[in-house]
Amino acid sequence: QWESNAFYLQLFLDVVSQMPDKQPFANLKSKIEGLLSISGFLINRSDLEDFTIGSENPQLDIPIHEKFSIFTVSRQSVFTKEDLNGLSLGDQFLEEFCFPIESRAVLLNSEIGNSPLEKKPFLKIGEEFSLILPNTISICIKHLIISFCLDRNIIDVLNLKLENQYLLLLSSTLRLHFLNELIHFSSISVDDISIPSVSISLTEIDPGRYFCFVPVHNPIEIDSYLSSGMNSISDLNINELIPKILKTVKWVENVDDFKEGKILFVFCGWGANLSSGPIDRLENTNWEIEFISAHDLIILIKTTDINAIKFWHFLQSYEQVLKLGVKIFNFNGLLSLYAWSKDRDFEIIPHSAMTSNNGWGMQPVFYIEPSWVLKVRQGIYKTYDEKFVYQPSMYSHFLQRIRTDSLFDEDLFLPMYRSLSAFQNKKMVS
Repeated sequence: QWESNAFYLQLFLDVVSQMPDKQPFANLKSKIEGLLSISGFLINRSDLEDFTIGSENPQLDIPIHEKFSIFTVSRQSVFTKEDLNGLSLGDQFLEEFCFPIESRAVLLNSEIGNSPLEKKPFLKIGEEFSLILPNTISICIKHLIISFCLDRNIIDVLNLKLENQYLLLLSSTLRLHFLNELIHFSSISVDDISIPSVSISLTEIDPGRYFCFVPVHNPIEIDSYLSSGMNSISDLNINELIPKILKTVKWVENVDDFKEGKILFVFCGWGANLSSGPIDRLENTNWEIEFISAHDLIILIKTTDINAIKFWHFLQSYEQVLKLGVKIFNFNGLLSLYAWSKDRDFEIIPHSAMTSNNGWGMQPVFYIEPSWVLKVRQGIYKTYDEKFVYQPSMYSHFLQRIRTDSLFDEDLFLPMYRSLSAFQNKKMVS
């Protein structure tokens, strides 16, 4: 699970790694390590390669030539007591995560994000355990952590830690790959509007041109968690927040060389991409508004062919296209649009779509396939191939592959890795 599901899980795991090793935290860590080992065992058993893309588009039916292997595939998701003992988990480890078969009627009314199988994805059949939803182990782990914090009334601590992890991740990634300077985020007061926690960072990327990054955090609330395992976004109205942001950045408009700015709302959810309803276009101002999820922003700024200036021009082109009356159906946001336009040499509107004498012959409509976002994510993950290496006798390293365009030819055949934490501290570690 190398897509957004794993991104959110990693945030939770980073928080858990900061917990003490004593009880009851040690028991929580042991359960998480057990579930992760089962996930790794399943992947190895299935002989899946890293960063594999499945079907790019939804399938209505299983291809006929694959129906004969369904039994074999289903057996890969079955764990015997011998398998569990081989993983040093004990043959009763999965009992806690088994859905009671006698309660299966409740599944008829459950939905994605609100299914009991996301908390208990296993089914016990005889002496064996079957993983009903193989792609929900990460969701199951998040539920485990949230329930642990709710039971001990420390959910506010978890929310604060997740928010800090987001800001640290955004700040370090922007610095390393995008702006080449230290980024600081400051909190702003939003008590009088129905908006979760908000931070802000203002950066000049070119004389007179400013990026204003606004991470919007969605805390885990008891009511929304009990009713759904996903983000609760019904009350999120960015239009309430815009006047506060404009007031906060007002001072920069008085700078002599100020030309224009772009406000980029970065949605930081905890279970799925947090999004907003329609956002009003600003009138009589030199600020434009765009929005993107934190995961997509981090993927975007890690691409080798974009930096702050190029990203600015990309957004500028997109805004001009919309002002021309072009209709773009794009369900996966800026990252998908970027991947689609990159495949066309960053020509968002093909020149061939315009008539030679009077502009558009009719209102142009473009549809961007959702699979574009998969392709750009896969490219980034394959390039950086980040891994967490745990060394019990020493210490742990978060490793990142040295880029495939490095000066060392052997990296093409025997990939070399560096310690990301050491690299951020300007140290070389082999």
